[in-house]
Amino acid sequence: GEPPVGSHLDALRSMPAVRVHQVDLDELFAGLPNGEGLQRLYESIPASAASARSNLLRYALLWERGGVYLDFDVVVRRPLAGLAGGRPFIGAERVWKHDSARVEGRWNASMLPGTIGWSLAWAAVYADCRIVGGRLRAGDRLAPWSQLWSVTQPNNAVIGVPPRSEFIAALLERALEADPTVRYALGPTLVTEVSRSMPHTVTVLPPEILYPVPPCESIRFFRDETLELPLDTAAIHYVGSNHRHLLPGIARNDRRFDSEPGVFWRLAGAVERHERLDPRPDRDAQLALVSCLMVTRNRPQLAQRAVECFVRQSYPNRELVIVDDGEVDYSPMLAPYLRAGHRIEYVRRAPQHHLRLGGLRNAAIEAASGDWCIQWDDDEWYHPDRISMQVASAHGATVDAVALKWTLMTVDSPVHGRLAYRADAGIATPGTILHRPDAGRYPNLAQGEDSAFLRQIRRSGHLNVLGTEASHLFVRVFHGTNTWDESHFLARLHRRASDWPSYAAARWWYGDLRRHRAFLLDERERASIDALFAAGAA
Repeated sequence: GEPPVGSHLDALRSMPAVRVHQVDLDELFAGLPNGEGLQRLYESIPASAASARSNLLRYALLWERGGVYLDFDVVVRRPLAGLAGGRPFIGAERVWKHDSARVEGRWNASMLPGTIGWSLAWAAVYADCRIVGGRLRAGDRLAPWSQLWSVTQPNNAVIGVPPRSEFIAALLERALEADPTVRYALGPTLVTEVSRSMPHTVTVLPPEILYPVPPCESIRFFRDETLELPLDTAAIHYVGSNHRHLLPGIARNDRRFDSEPGVFWRLAGAVERHERLDPRPDRDAQLALVSCLMVTRNRPQLAQRAVECFVRQSYPNRELVIVDDGEVDYSPMLAPYLRAGHRIEYVRRAPQHHLRLGGLRNAAIEAASGDWCIQWDDDEWYHPDRISMQVASAHGATVDAVALKWTLMTVDSPVHGRLAYRADAGIATPGTILHRPDAGRYPNLAQGEDSAFLRQIRRSGHLNVLGTEASHLFVRVFHGTNTWDESHFLARLHRRASDWPSYAAARWWYGDLRRHRAFLLDERERASIDALFAAGAA
């Protein structure tokens, strides 16, 4: 057909770094796996459903060419290369928990409380922004409560992949099973399904990287004078469909770029003036070296699983430092990894009675070369994206540490059988900590040394904690020779007062701990548990 015309396309064509290509749809679909079926699907989508057609086309183009796809309502703040250590990536955002059920026609009365909470929160943020420019900070004040009405799930407004990526192949395959008449079916719903069922194919970045503000609160980008983006935010998605009355009136060199205080206006003005948008110090522009610190003794089989987890990490610039004060030499186990070129530093020490676990952890820090250190216990399982997600959330120089509040736990109990559940440990789970080498040192304790270290960093005010969006990254494993006994692991099922009704019902009414709500795992969490057991849970 004829090339599209319009003032906006003319403006794009006039930019020195932009090339506008016209795509032949027949040729595009012919190059896809199952291209005929995908072209029929595309042609069955009415022209009025432009977003569904756009979703399918973006996957097709990414399959052929690779690169980074951006929606038109995205402003890039810093380079996207290297966001996930060179792996395919998408970002997660916080959305109303019942939105998918609503568009799929699965609404029921049990969803009413969460819907009321979401509606009141939206109204409070909207009124705050419209009336007093966000100076009441309603968005920030309500954020800790948002888990009551929102969930974290991927979006597809930003996608980075190489050509012919396995992630894109899975999207195209499953698109054939989707109902394109259902809103989001080819968009966020599809990328959520694939990323959770095939987590090895893509890194899902935490919300603050690409979607720092929930879509229902996108008015904050325009009217919240108090909104400050996290230092490591790479882009914003300002959800143009929420602001149809505003965007058509925006022109190049718009005076509001200089006069309006909102984040969107500041970023758009900087783009117009060709100013640097990346606020991070230059030293963070390079991929930081992360040292994974393992302390171990006389259990090479357990440790090998943790070494395998290190080898499979998506983050490329990493090293493994192993401090071993046991009698069993790990060198034969480590030899194949060293021959393969993996960066592993093996430090053997003679046992010293006065040097407890905390002291050995400090010895590992001293032997490390990294810009960051991350605790890498020998008896746990780690998702391939653990380092990538924690480093991505480290916000440049503004934090000294990042930890996970929620992890998965497995227990092989003679009473309860094999258990796998989600649990938190208060402030955060101590064994998950990523920290700067100069953030402090562990107390020389045999137990609880990492809890004390975490509290020490928290008192400094520079700890970032990831929530349920990262619960699949780490599995704690009870195997009988842990520092803590089985009761310590099971106590996570009733740590909080809000856990007691579910725990009491599961234990004393049903007689089965698996009826506890903590056992209701999502697809990403189940995939992590399956991967642990496939690797051989001890």
